[in-house]
Amino acid sequence: MKWFFNNFLGGIVRTLWWLITTIVGLLFKLAFFVIGMVGRVIAALIGFAMIMAGFLLSLTGIGAIIGVPISIIGSFIFVKAALP
Repeated sequence: MKWFFNNFLGGIVRTLWWLITTIVGLLFKLAFFVIGMVGRVIAALIGFAMIMAGFLLSLTGIGAIIGVPISIIGSFIFVKAALP
């Protein structure tokens, strides 16, 4: 039983943690790229779309793992684009 929790579930948790940190890192790079390359209005619209997509993904069961970071990064883009 100890092996199951240490190896099997630990591997799943490590894999999910790696996936989440990789996705969040890529989304932050996307956020700064979008804000730097396109106009503020378009960046705000993209941020709002990411907020809504993340919210809709988080309503599903497993989608919450990816939906919440997308929503957080979308709100970051939206606020950074809306404020001067």
